[in-house]
Amino acid sequence: MSEEYVITDECVACDNCIEECPVEAISDEEEIYVIDNEECVGCDNCIDECPTEAIIVKE
Repeated sequence: MSEEYVITDECVACDNCIEECPVEAISDEEEIYVIDNEECVGCDNCIDECPTEAIIVKE
C-alpha cells in the first residue's frame, strides 16, 4: 500500500475506529490511537467512523 493512514492529535479515543477496523490494525497503546499500516487494508472504515476527522491519509 502506497498510502499511509495516520491518526492525528484530534483523536479523542472514542473507540469507533477500533470497532470498525476489519483487520484490527488500530491499537490504543498511545495517548491517541495508532494505525499499523502493515496490517491496514485501506478500507476507510476508520475515516468514515471518526467523529473528529482525526484520521488522514498521506500519500
